[in-house]
This record gives sequence, C-alpha cells and structure tokens, in this order.
Amino acid sequence: MTSILLVDDDEDDRLFFEEAIEELNEDISFKSLNNGLEALNYLETCTTLPHALFLDINMPIIDGPKCLERLRSNTNYDALVIFMYSTSNIPDTISQLQAAGADFYIRKPISFNDLKQLIKKALDLLPQLAIGNKEENDFFITNDNT
Repeated sequence: MTSILLVDDDEDDRLFFEEAIEELNEDISFKSLNNGLEALNYLETCTTLPHALFLDINMPIIDGPKCLERLRSNTNYDALVIFMYSTSNIPDTISQLQAAGADFYIRKPISFNDLKQLIKKALDLLPQLAIGNKEENDFFITNDNT
C-alpha cells in the first residue's frame, strides 16, 4: 500500500485531492493536514513515514519552504519523497525549492482530470525513487497536454 500525506491549508484542494485518489482505484492510504507545523508534528510521531509528501508552498504558521527546510535538515526524513505542490509558477521559487531538497514540483492543475493524471504520474515515479533512479530534468511534473 502506498501512503500519501498532503499538507495544504485550502480545504477544497484537500477534498479534490482526496477524491482524485479515490477515483484512481489504487491501494493508497491518504492523510491530509492544514500546515507545515501539523506536518512536522505528525511526522515526528508517526510509526511509518508516508511514501510521498505533497507540500503546498503558501500556508499559515509554517509554510511549505520552511517545512521542507526542516525536513531536509533531519536525516530521519531522507527517504521521504517530497512533491512541492502549488499554484505558483515562479521560476526562481521553483529553483529554490529544488536546491532546498524537494524531489519534484507540481503546479496545481485547474481541472479535476488533470489533477488525477498528475497524481498518477507522481505515484508512478515512486518505485524508481526507491532504487535511487531520478533524473535531474524530472523535477517539474506536468501533464503531457500542459
């Protein structure tokens, strides 16, 4: 079973993400949280790390970049695959997130079907990462039609 943690302060985005996962009909355990502080607290206490963390950039309390920085400064989270997930499309921000240790960047899609495709594409990358096979140019994940 693949486990996913989504951290996003937008309730609608969390619901759409969860619905997209349900429609994928795959064996996925899903949990969502509201901000980076909740994520850090959860990850400190969970017995098994999720396979993938989808982390929004703009959130209250602790935002995505600060959460990413804290996670990457702790070797306990080295195996955690982090997908930065945001509406932002600013190249400097994306480059900074990559330099800070994010594994991938996904721009939040407008349509529900695009969201499902992007989640599926992201999850399909996980087995490659488990064996340490990640190309540098794979950082920005898009749909084939975007």
